[in-house]
Amino acid sequence: RLEAAIRSLHGLVGNAVTDGREVVVGIGSTELIAAALYALSPTQDEATASVWSRAPYYSGYKQSATFFRSAGFEWAADNASSPPPATAERPLIELVTSPNNPDGHARAASVAGPHSSAVMDHAYLWPHFTAVGPPVAYGNSTVALFTLSKMTGHASTRVGWALCSDPHVAARMRDFVQTATFGSPRENQLRALAVLEHVVGSGGEIFTFARGRMLRRWERLEALFASLPEAGQPEAGQEAALFSLEPRDAPATDAFSGEVEYAPSPAYAWIKLNSAEAFGGDALAAMAAYGIVGRSGREFGAEPCHVRLELLMREQTFELLIAKLEELLRAGRQ
Repeated sequence: RLEAAIRSLHGLVGNAVTDGREVVVGIGSTELIAAALYALSPTQDEATASVWSRAPYYSGYKQSATFFRSAGFEWAADNASSPPPATAERPLIELVTSPNNPDGHARAASVAGPHSSAVMDHAYLWPHFTAVGPPVAYGNSTVALFTLSKMTGHASTRVGWALCSDPHVAARMRDFVQTATFGSPRENQLRALAVLEHVVGSGGEIFTFARGRMLRRWERLEALFASLPEAGQPEAGQEAALFSLEPRDAPATDAFSGEVEYAPSPAYAWIKLNSAEAFGGDALAAMAAYGIVGRSGREFGAEPCHVRLELLMREQTFELLIAKLEELLRAGRQ
């Protein structure tokens, strides 16, 4: 029933083709990332796959690629702005988050070829974060990942799923999940089933609700930063802004709602500190000085002048975040 509910959910939202695909359930997408790396890596002993992701990338990718010290694959994205060459002896597995965590931009795989494969992490490919375009439908060399945590907020339920075209890849992923954790706990699956059946039964009302909430938050954020001069292009006699907010992608047509001008509303704000002198060029230190919790750009393969701020929070917490940001930006103008 859980697999049927997952297929019904994608049919309702229109973000993924499930016909002809196998569904692999795991303990959140975190386990499935590691399972996909295992499944896509070479089976012969003499070959080792390179795992690469374009910065800024999701901070958990490096840990997934290095924690088990696997002989089948190794992390190759440190200080690598372009992918390593893919060969039979050294195939390439690219990790792609779209929409991206931390900056919210839509992404596609950078590499294609007979010795390349991809893990497309679509944790945020839901109507409250982005416009849903044509449903994703990948071939045998690609695994698509989804998770309950970012869709409904049930992160502690720890349920994610993969869509695989290749039965061999799906079987290897199931072997990994079964060996690592004896599968996904039945209690978790039952809770996820109840959630998904409610979402489908209500016609996706939660997406409309969450969409409105996220749009209002982005409007508040952009209004804060809009009053600042553009970084590097201040008016005469005016200093450049100390901080800048990563702009959102352009509006697009959304298949779920039918809206033509559907603006994205990412889960995170990606902010840059535009001065190497202020706060030592450390954006996280700047936020911490004003009581704001964030994550350093270093964790995402970027420079410390960047910081990621979470926007998925209670309304009272968001209002506190806005107040503290106002104080920080006001100080930056002085």
